Amino acid sequence: MIAVVCPRCLRNLEAGQEPVNRRFRTRFAIPVRYFTDLVAEAFGVNAPGVRS
Repeated sequence: MIAVVCPRCLRNLEAGQEPVNRRFRTRFAIPVRYFTDLVAEAFGVNAPGVRS
């Protein structure tokens, strides 16, 4: 899992896996989550909009 703090990082890391998989014939499926979502999950917050 990769934790990020900005939307651009999240988008780049999520979208970048597919081109790498095609080019190198790999099967990367690394979850990318916002740091704040992980903190909320650790504290047991179940709020709308929090990615799981």
